[in-house]
Amino acid sequence: PPLGGRAAVAGIVGADAAGNALLAALHEMGADTSAVQRVRHPGTIEKTRIIAHHQQVVRLDREARDAVTPVLERRLAAAVLGRLRRSDVLVVSDYGKGTIGAALLDRLAAAHAARPFRWVVDPKNANFPHYRRASLVKPNVAEAAAASGVEICDAASLRRAGRELLARWQTDAVLISRGEDGMTLFRRSGGMRTFPTAAREVFDVTGAGDTVIATFTAALAAG
Repeated sequence: PPLGGRAAVAGIVGADAAGNALLAALHEMGADTSAVQRVRHPGTIEKTRIIAHHQQVVRLDREARDAVTPVLERRLAAAVLGRLRRSDVLVVSDYGKGTIGAALLDRLAAAHAARPFRWVVDPKNANFPHYRRASLVKPNVAEAAAASGVEICDAASLRRAGRELLARWQTDAVLISRGEDGMTLFRRSGGMRTFPTAAREVFDVTGAGDTVIATFTAALAAG
């Protein structure tokens, strides 16, 4: 809402108190949650951050591994594909928790080949081989190095990694977030552009990458 957009959310939550709280928070922000799949198992992933002196010391994660069944995958894919034509941009925010898998990504790539739409991806290592045909993929510098096979240590190696990822992921653009060094954008049409950061003293960078992709998506949707 602060960026002027309206989100429709797809994903998986448990039929539990944490799931209820999450859906209530999304509703309060005006998000459409009709594509969220509610299940008894797995339960809703919970992250507990331990803060001392305004700084995060440790985080405790409660989650079930390998709990997304093929049936659940198909239900989620159908919900996402069914809403593509009603949306300006699709965001695939991959946290490596099993919700996003090869089957969903393959179906999205096939749907894009049949009838193009705009979609952006925040990637994770497990699915590097399966991202194809997105409008933009936004790895951080460590993910970009791992996915491209290029050790990024200077401007030349950064350029090589960016060009390699454009080809490997068959994407229109790659945006590499580089922490205090800013972000560098590579486009299939050519060129490399770096956006610098403005230094700030912060104690917690939680959600920084999500903010980048949300802002980019809102701008793309607005033309």
